[in-house]
Amino acid sequence: GPLPENQVRHLALAICAALKVLHAHQILHRDIKPSNVILRPDGSLKLIDFGAARLATGKDTGCDTLLLGTPGFAPPEQFGFAPTDVRSDLYALGMTLKTLLGPAYQGSLSEIIKRCTRFDPQQRINSAVELEYLLIQNGRLTWRRWQRIFIFLVLAVLASISFYAMQLPKESNTTVPATANRSLNVTNDKTLPAPGTVPGAKAKIPTETAPNTTAAA
Repeated sequence: GPLPENQVRHLALAICAALKVLHAHQILHRDIKPSNVILRPDGSLKLIDFGAARLATGKDTGCDTLLLGTPGFAPPEQFGFAPTDVRSDLYALGMTLKTLLGPAYQGSLSEIIKRCTRFDPQQRINSAVELEYLLIQNGRLTWRRWQRIFIFLVLAVLASISFYAMQLPKESNTTVPATANRSLNVTNDKTLPAPGTVPGAKAKIPTETAPNTTAAA
């Protein structure tokens, strides 16, 4: 099935690194396709099958590339339309990326793939170095785009929480009964009981006893 965009971008960068070495030595692979790209267990990539490779002499030999390459991946010039050069490998790489991403892909790599696979070599990306740069920039833009989406989602969640909090019913103010607010007023007409007496008890008034004036007989 189709591979994730980020994984395909990493594979494309690895193939670009291999092509930079080959093209620096004037070698054209001329048969780049998914089955010729081997992913090792350690994550590194290996480009195989150099049966159609040739040296890029820079001469317009015209027929030196006739009927070479795999249909669907090889550029038109490899079937006798024009001499091949480094852009021929970029065309095959673009078709490889298109295959890995699947026919329904409409992501950020689409424009790069279109530029790699144009019919006229003069309108294609010029080198593996340029393609590598475009892929790196594409990855950075994609990361920034995801950052913006993440920030937008966070702000949306915070706004939703704030809106929900505003819709909650507000607590009504509790009215305290008037009797609970009455203060205890101590008036001056009440006096404290004397020490040793029981509060509220009535004091006994002593009665005078008449003196005994009867004389003794």
